[in-house]
Amino acid sequence: FLPLFIQGVVGLNAQNSGLVMSPMMISFIIGSIVAGQIMTKTGKYRTLAHVSAAVIVIGSILLMNMDINTEFPMVIVNMIVLGLGIGSLMPLLNIAVQNAFPYRMMGTVNATQQFVSSLGGVIASPIFGSILSRGFQNSMNTALPSELRDLPGDLSQIDPQTMLTEQAQQAMADQFAKFGAAGQEMFQQLLHAVKVSLTAGITNLFEVGLVFAV
Repeated sequence: FLPLFIQGVVGLNAQNSGLVMSPMMISFIIGSIVAGQIMTKTGKYRTLAHVSAAVIVIGSILLMNMDINTEFPMVIVNMIVLGLGIGSLMPLLNIAVQNAFPYRMMGTVNATQQFVSSLGGVIASPIFGSILSRGFQNSMNTALPSELRDLPGDLSQIDPQTMLTEQAQQAMADQFAKFGAAGQEMFQQLLHAVKVSLTAGITNLFEVGLVFAV
């Protein structure tokens, strides 16, 4: 959901919002390498796992506190913090699980661990999507100016995905151009309401993510 925030709130285009995930992917790798080196030298993976989980919590808090005024560099910093925590924790969990079972069960253990990890993602994704959608709609009902509520089409029910590309925004701007000089101002009010509502929905999503992180 971070590319959605970067594209819909920060305002980067679809290509840049995808590339901006690179710092998190790189921090995954760095966190994994650093955690592996520390564990090799100390052998204390439980303490290191607690520290890594704490970093994930901090990263989740940083993401939760992003708002409509959050700038691109701050988003990168927040992603790097979260990525370092996740990258450090994941290999430690694998080792902890493997150390808890005899060698003859390694195939079953590894397969089960991968399965439940994938299952968690499959379950969480639609739940988070529902939280985002509900938060967006609730906020849109209050963020939309009164003069826009009376327009045909019920703009409070607009899908934020339809406003993410420049082409879609231009098409919407052309529709508002029919209202004359006031049309551009009304369009900017709509864009602001969409950004505020999208931020509210994503903030709700990260709040739930923080609970799981804790």
